[in-house]
Amino acid sequence: MGSKSRADDGRESNQPNGESVSDSIGRTALTPRVIAGGGTSAGSVGPAGTPGPIAPPISKSDILYGMRPKYLRYNVWDLENPLARTTADWSEMAAPLPLPPPHELNNPRAQRTLAEHPELFKVVTPIKADVLEMMCADHPNQPFVKSVCRALRTGFWPFADTHPDTYPNTYDVSLPTPSKPEEAEFLRFQRDVEILKGRFSHAFGPDLYDGMYSMPIHVVPKKSGEGLRLVTNQSAGEYSLNSMIRYSDIAEMPLDNMRHLGDILLSIRETSQRPLILFKSDVAEAYRLIPLHPLFQLKQVVTIDGQRHVDRNNAFGGRASLNNWGSVMSLVSWVAREVERILNSLVFNDDNFGVAEVNDLIFYPPYGTSLPRPQARLLQLWDKLGIPHKPSKQISGAPLVIIGILVDPNAMTMTLPTDKHLELVAEMRRFTDREGRKSRHFRAKAWQRLAGWINWSFNVFPLLRPCLNNVYPKITEHADKPHARIWCNQAIRSDLNWAADHMESSSGVHLLRAQLWDPSEADFTIFCDASLTGMGYWYPCSCVGFRSDIPPDTPSDKIFFYKSLCVACAVLDAAEFARCPCRLVVYTDNTNTVAMFSSLKALPAFNPLLRAVADALIRGKHRLRVLHVPGEDNTVADLLSRNRIDDAVELVPDLQVIPFQPPQELLGAAKK
Repeated sequence: MGSKSRADDGRESNQPNGESVSDSIGRTALTPRVIAGGGTSAGSVGPAGTPGPIAPPISKSDILYGMRPKYLRYNVWDLENPLARTTADWSEMAAPLPLPPPHELNNPRAQRTLAEHPELFKVVTPIKADVLEMMCADHPNQPFVKSVCRALRTGFWPFADTHPDTYPNTYDVSLPTPSKPEEAEFLRFQRDVEILKGRFSHAFGPDLYDGMYSMPIHVVPKKSGEGLRLVTNQSAGEYSLNSMIRYSDIAEMPLDNMRHLGDILLSIRETSQRPLILFKSDVAEAYRLIPLHPLFQLKQVVTIDGQRHVDRNNAFGGRASLNNWGSVMSLVSWVAREVERILNSLVFNDDNFGVAEVNDLIFYPPYGTSLPRPQARLLQLWDKLGIPHKPSKQISGAPLVIIGILVDPNAMTMTLPTDKHLELVAEMRRFTDREGRKSRHFRAKAWQRLAGWINWSFNVFPLLRPCLNNVYPKITEHADKPHARIWCNQAIRSDLNWAADHMESSSGVHLLRAQLWDPSEADFTIFCDASLTGMGYWYPCSCVGFRSDIPPDTPSDKIFFYKSLCVACAVLDAAEFARCPCRLVVYTDNTNTVAMFSSLKALPAFNPLLRAVADALIRGKHRLRVLHVPGEDNTVADLLSRNRIDDAVELVPDLQVIPFQPPQELLGAAKK
């Protein structure tokens, strides 16, 4: 990188286990295993010029924040600390579910409709509230338990404020029957099924009664691609049902995920190497099992072939639907763990999954077959509670796809299923391919689907996160215009092709291992800073520093870019110098820079920095952590950035300073 010599820069290569190596200028240098800022005082420097083991006073919260980068999501495990909070844990601290507000209970027009047409409004669910409440007798959060069981008996109120003073009494944005015969046929078939199960009322004519709303319904493919599904668009229109529900009013509920499964697998492997098997159990018609309060059933009228039906249950498309369902499943998950002692079982929405030993099977009579013990016992619990399930949705094996990720509990790996891997790359190429010499355009909702698909892939390709930094601004710009056309410009094309190239050249296999490590375990530790004079970074353990000028007329609002550029240059330098995969810690006193490298999210102008760093980390299989250090403890890097070399050498007498030039392709934002 730039104008420096590999033969005489004085840095140590990263040898395993902190072994000593001799550098080219005759010093004995230790592989960097201590955090040292050099900004404390010259007295903290050892006799050979190597900083001693005095670390700058960096807070635990700063270290923890940086050592668990956001872009890695759940892919940082720590067996020394408790598992991440599960859905069952959440139930122990969740607030009680709401009742309908007084203005709804006292709404004379709504109450009159309920009184005059009682046959339309019923609370329908197979879930046995009395049994659930009894099994939760020892649950520590009884107000929440009581509220969930009450809601199962009288209907859930979905955190809505119906705005009776400003919203119309009745509202109809329903759509005609679909023109495609297969969709119309499915719609009528599904209507008949819902009526048979009591979740739709019988038709009551073409007109809405007082207080009723009718939202559009659509027929869409299931995510699995197998069959169709009925979805209500509760966000349609100026007075939509979802506009009555604020996100801030809905409790944030954690869903068990790969982090929890990884914790379980790693914990098992601490004590046993026996072959394992995964299982997955799916609740039948999960969301539709949740009854809504009759006062909200008023708002859920569906229109099919011009006839009206009251939808009495939780709808796909409702803003609070996940929370309604999850509240019940959080208690079921708690009962499974605390009452039934079903170990190693987790829940993600309507998918329950877990781990068992290969030979730990028991016979489950309703299916006439043997299942992994925790899976069979979970189904027995569901039977007690009246939760329906189907044999075809209860599967086990190793490896097994869990929440879209192929998990091998014996090889301890996670990856994308091969077919999904290839499909995603093909779809990215379809968006970036040119029609002749012209760019292609797609509707905003198509971009949203692609972004969601790519975002899912970051579970196993986390370093490819920068590929969406040019996509998201375009989607946000057209957030309220799903049919607007968005062109695939050169920046987006470059980012998507960059990510697709990496995906094509990698299997995406992600090894499960305890990845949380301490800054003192770093193979390279670097301190960085930038000023309006220049950039500087240095390696404390080898007393080697680097500096670069920046244009003299640089405006002050560009300082964030140069601080980020300095970090990127330091990472590229260490990655180029490393002889094997290494742990790299880079300190900066700029919190925005820390946040950017933690999330790999940035404004488009900064994206070349993130892509370059990601390339280096992927190529060398390095692990990077960017941490915050207070400015007063970053003195040497600050002095280097200001070209105050003599002052820096006064602090670190053996400091060797070498000029560098950042790669030209990273300077784009500086020129704008």
